[in-house]
Amino acid sequence: WSWHSVIILVILIGSTLVSGLVPAIMLTGVQPVVALKGKITRSPHGGLMRKSLVVLQFGVSVALIVFTSVVLAQLGHMRSKDAGFDSNQRVVIRAQGTEDFDLKKFRTFRERILTNPKVINATASMGVPGRARLVGSNFDHPLRPGENVFMGLAVVDYDFASTMGIKLIAGREFREDQQTDERVMMLDESAVRYLGFDSPEDVIGQSITWRWVEGDMTLKVIGVIGNWNILSPRELLFRTAIFFANTAHPYPKYTYYTVHLASGAIKEGIGVLEKEWKAIFPKAPFEYFFLDESFQSVFQQEEKMQSLASVATLLAIFIACLGLGGLIAYSVTQRTKEIGIRKTLGASVTRILVLLSQDFIRLILIATVIAIPMVWWAVKEFLSGYAYRIEISAWMFIIPSLVLLLIAIGTMSFQTIKAASANPVESLKYE
Repeated sequence: WSWHSVIILVILIGSTLVSGLVPAIMLTGVQPVVALKGKITRSPHGGLMRKSLVVLQFGVSVALIVFTSVVLAQLGHMRSKDAGFDSNQRVVIRAQGTEDFDLKKFRTFRERILTNPKVINATASMGVPGRARLVGSNFDHPLRPGENVFMGLAVVDYDFASTMGIKLIAGREFREDQQTDERVMMLDESAVRYLGFDSPEDVIGQSITWRWVEGDMTLKVIGVIGNWNILSPRELLFRTAIFFANTAHPYPKYTYYTVHLASGAIKEGIGVLEKEWKAIFPKAPFEYFFLDESFQSVFQQEEKMQSLASVATLLAIFIACLGLGGLIAYSVTQRTKEIGIRKTLGASVTRILVLLSQDFIRLILIATVIAIPMVWWAVKEFLSGYAYRIEISAWMFIIPSLVLLLIAIGTMSFQTIKAASANPVESLKYE
């Protein structure tokens, strides 16, 4: 659970306890004899307490509605953002177990599965979107000799960009039929901009020296790919250098094998992969997952928070409306004769409704004014954890407040219309 979820839960439990305990404490203070005689009198302190509870309950409700709507909007924003790759029809096999997952064995596996028409392409990498960590290193700046720059590293095999559906911006990617120089690398668009090149085409053919603890290595840039979010939609796109593993990296151990299967051939394709896997890696378990499902899992925190906030919001609104209904019923009871007199003097139901409701609407507006600064701070803190976030707008506060006001007016209308529509003769007889 995140701290946002804990705050929501604490607010809900706290408001529920306060709204339930305070009236209970007030009622237990009433002497039974006085209550049986019907001589309970109105106390200024009791009236203030009741109004304070309404303000508290509706303030919590406003805050939760606003927070829930922001979480929902942020989740939609992240889902709609272009991740830079295509996760559909991609099956990822974990390279783990007792086997030696070296390049030679993978190349054999790849060669065999590509003979099947159900397999479009395949590649290997040390990480896949949603299941990777940032690994970086220092490089010599190609335009400013002597200046070091820090970039992330991604280690991949042949046809990585085409298998993952990543756009090739300039040059070429690592291809088995075009591999003329093993000491080559690719960059993503973020790295090109970071290094100060005017266009992706300008960096093609440039030599960049990699500063490694085991010795420097100079590599030639052969291609530029589009930005792809290998970490999470919450994180900034980090400038990345993409290495060809079997020569550029001293530890060419892949973690994942990604296979692009033909449309409608998932079941048959997985059967093909499993058969060839057992032939090449007989001691290793065949464990796979779908890339689209894996990448969607990065949204789980937001989805859980949204669910919790939605339930908390509904409960808070329900409790607030119950409290408001009780306060209105009490007020109507105390003003029964006044309502009868006003009806006798010709006041309409609408006029009495406005008369009885205006005090409560004022309390709701006070609750909204108090809640908005606090929830604005909470929303700002929540969004600060995301590199790509929605902009805070006044409508995020206005619309939820209006919705809650309409719900409150509906709650008030039932009680007040019932009282205003009663026979004034019966109201004047009321004791």
